[in-house]
Amino acid sequence: ALAPGRSTGIRQLLRHAATEQVPLSGTGQGETDKTILLSLARFRGFPCILLGQDRSANPRSPRWDRPRSGKRDGA
Repeated sequence: ALAPGRSTGIRQLLRHAATEQVPLSGTGQGETDKTILLSLARFRGFPCILLGQDRSANPRSPRWDRPRSGKRDGA
């Protein structure tokens, strides 16, 4: 279950909504990045290529759900 005000994460979306999934990751040279998810998936029978960022995998990633200051660049 999600906390109020939180959006669904990419891995939750796959876990709960995808009927099929083939994960694609790495460079073939042993390099992987846990924060980027690339997958072939099927949702309600429709095939898709899913690319997303898993912010929970990187504790240093910016939190876009936090309130921002009222300042804007160039304003």
